[in-house]
Amino acid sequence: NIGGYMYKRKILTIIGITFLCLSFSSCKKKSACEKNGHSWVDATCTMPKTCSVCNETSGYKLNHNLNKIESVNPTCTLDGYDLYKCTNCDYEKKETILSSGHSLTYYTNTSTCTSNGITIESCTNCDYEKETIITTNGHKWVNATYSKPKHCSMCKLVELEPTLYKEYLSIGESTTIYFEGFDDLSMFNIEISDDSIISIDEFGKITSLNKGVTNISFSLKNQESNIVSYTFEVISKMPSTFVTYDRLSIGEVTNVFFRNLDELTEESLSDFDITFEKGGILELTKESYIKAVANGKEKITIKSKLDERVYDTIEIDVVDENEMLIVYGKDPVNSLQAGDQFEMSSSMGYKNTDLIWMTSDPSVAVVSDDGIVSIIKEGHVVINAYDPNYPKDNNRKARYSFYIEGIMDVDYVSRLIHTALKENGTEETGSNWQKYGEWYGNNGQPWCATFVSWCWNRSGLSTDILLKYQGCTAGMQWCTEQGIMHYVQTFNWGNELNDKVVVEDYKPVAGDIIFFLSSGMSHTGIAIYSDDTYLYTIEGNTSDMVAIKRWTLTDARITGYAHPNYPTFNGVPEDFSWIKEMQEDGTYLWTNVSAQQKVD
Repeated sequence: NIGGYMYKRKILTIIGITFLCLSFSSCKKKSACEKNGHSWVDATCTMPKTCSVCNETSGYKLNHNLNKIESVNPTCTLDGYDLYKCTNCDYEKKETILSSGHSLTYYTNTSTCTSNGITIESCTNCDYEKETIITTNGHKWVNATYSKPKHCSMCKLVELEPTLYKEYLSIGESTTIYFEGFDDLSMFNIEISDDSIISIDEFGKITSLNKGVTNISFSLKNQESNIVSYTFEVISKMPSTFVTYDRLSIGEVTNVFFRNLDELTEESLSDFDITFEKGGILELTKESYIKAVANGKEKITIKSKLDERVYDTIEIDVVDENEMLIVYGKDPVNSLQAGDQFEMSSSMGYKNTDLIWMTSDPSVAVVSDDGIVSIIKEGHVVINAYDPNYPKDNNRKARYSFYIEGIMDVDYVSRLIHTALKENGTEETGSNWQKYGEWYGNNGQPWCATFVSWCWNRSGLSTDILLKYQGCTAGMQWCTEQGIMHYVQTFNWGNELNDKVVVEDYKPVAGDIIFFLSSGMSHTGIAIYSDDTYLYTIEGNTSDMVAIKRWTLTDARITGYAHPNYPTFNGVPEDFSWIKEMQEDGTYLWTNVSAQQKVD
């Protein structure tokens, strides 16, 4: 580009001419100063000594002489500074002092599994403060094992997961509360709002005491904020019901009894509704008896009209009496009295001696091996029977239940003696083998004492009145300890019982238990009657049999007599003087005991 080139050349020419002119002028001034001398101006803070004509310099500038005239300290948020001024000129210099920021201290309340934490930052140099929330992350649960409950791995909190087996209780009933992982409640605080309604032991067994509502709460002793509470209701006691017969044939009736009516809120059977599960097998009569109308098994529910939670159930079989065993007592619909005695009967053509008879409570009633039931005291009892040839056949097992209320006026002495007299002539079947030892459970032993105990039991008399004994020494010792023993000759016990041996001029009466001692051997029996000269007894194991004997009252072999405290009889006691009279055939019921006869 020719035009552009010519322009640049022109500019360079002008610059060159200007430089030459200045150089010429400077050189001209310098020559004049060299000829006439320089006109020096003193050095300043910013310039060395300088010729005012030619601008030639000499030496160095003086530099500023700074003096601090102002100072401002920095803060946590603002810079500070130092201000200087030269003493030789107007020069000023400002130096910045940077802020160092806040000097912080920290306070931290860490978060827990259930609440947030906080961090507070505070400056030590100013009022600055900052709060930061630490958000909780919740529990970190570890599942329960056989040895540890469910717990949080962070805070170690134990989660209470109780198991309660009942929502409400009837009076006298119990339930259990169980906390997984705890063997007992020793680590818990337990509070019951009304401890007259329920109680609880250290193993969590809750027992109802009285009807009502109460609250119970549990908290761990080391975590009292962890609380579990329950409301308990205790309702009326559950009825304990039974029927006289739980097996009937068509047309027969049975009654419903309460074992614990006196413990119920209800007052009688009329306070209960009786319903049948299937229907058509049983029906309720006007007298509230249950009657069998068709064969089959029926479930009966007896529910309180006051509270439907109070109930009981019973099952009854209606069967063919020729195919299944039924046993019958004295009265199928009414309760019996203490002191009563009756004979059982059965179906299927059984004799009583064909069956094994048992009682559920021998302190209430006993039953003989031929089905004679003797009632001892008030209460409830079940008589069971089964065919020993078919012990596992339920068709050949039956029971009869009855309730005993009231006490009969019974001459137990007469009953005991007649029970024993019926055994007169019974002999051993081997060496000391007989039914009395079999009943006692220790057959094959000397059995005079066993015979007395067997007759006592069969008569319905309590062992509170006379010990059930197989050894004569044990029987006589018990009677001595009870204070019912009357000694007619000295006996040396060789111990503290000697103090109770007082020889008396005692005349035996019917029902006394006689004890003999001869040649170091003991013997016992039952007194029937005595006059001024003789005593008539019935004894077992005398010449290996049961026999009636006549003794002289002064016989040296008689140690003494026990007089049991028989239940009171308000009638006229039986006179057994007939035992000594001659029979129509010219014989006597008794055998005279000679002076030479050994007691065995």
